[in-house]
Amino acid sequence: MANGAWSTLSTDDVPVGQRFDFWRNTALRHTVVCNGQPAEDRPMRARRSGVAAKPGGIGFWRFDVNFGGPILVARTEQRCRQDGGDDLFVAFPLRPIEGLEHNGTAGAILPGQAVLFDTAHPWTSSLDLMDQFTLQLPRRRLAGQGKDGRLAGRALAVDAALYQLLLSHAGGLAQSGQMLSDTALQASLDFLCQLAIEILGRHENAIDGKGRHERLLLGDAKREIARRLDDPALSVATIALALGVSRSALYRAFRHAPKGVNAHVAEARLERARALLMQDFALPIGEVALACGYENLWTFNRLFRRRFGCTPTEMRAASKRD
Repeated sequence: MANGAWSTLSTDDVPVGQRFDFWRNTALRHTVVCNGQPAEDRPMRARRSGVAAKPGGIGFWRFDVNFGGPILVARTEQRCRQDGGDDLFVAFPLRPIEGLEHNGTAGAILPGQAVLFDTAHPWTSSLDLMDQFTLQLPRRRLAGQGKDGRLAGRALAVDAALYQLLLSHAGGLAQSGQMLSDTALQASLDFLCQLAIEILGRHENAIDGKGRHERLLLGDAKREIARRLDDPALSVATIALALGVSRSALYRAFRHAPKGVNAHVAEARLERARALLMQDFALPIGEVALACGYENLWTFNRLFRRRFGCTPTEMRAASKRD
């Protein structure tokens, strides 16, 4: 069977003063709570019921959480690297998901909409009341719809009839899933998976034409970045200005790349620096830094060590020995 056993996680039996830490260390363990605490006059209450996905399977969760005050939660780049998450979550909120920033998109997700979370990429969100159904889908299960993550973070409008069908089935599953046989539970999860794929597919088709334009813009942007790596002022704003597009358009174009625009610039600077170190042993380290847009030598050394595990001087010395 491709799913696990039905389970319920609740703060009902947890002392009020310990509920927040309990939830942070269980339901939110793949994220980082950046700030916020429950208010003293609003005790936290949280409940999650559903079935966890086994590898290659489908998961389903019904969340009903009152954090007792707004908190900021993030799935950081470090978390993404640590747990190697490669699943997609499709959330259907019954209350708005506020302040979501994911994959270059920012805004609220409202009831009647869906949102795709790609666990391979960071996101942040402001949470207070969390009331939603969530499907966990393995990336390889999808035939293309949302598979490359380009829909992640977007508010996806859902046809009213399709939305009502999904809510009806998800609501029934949340109420009686623990009583279903393994076969019936799997059939129910498969049905919800097909509805989610239908929703993602409709939006994927709608952006295919725009996607071609975005990929052309991505190529132009990478060439502009490579041409101006020595410019310390190189940024999203200056790249967008040089190409005659908005910053939002540039962010959208980089959804088709392994890294976002800022990460791409940082990586390109360091790769250029490594190449210069190898090509000309007589070129001073300070000039290498300037040629790659670093005005501060200390910053250059620190970032270089973080990326390659050694300083520029150490790398050059090792190359000479080889």
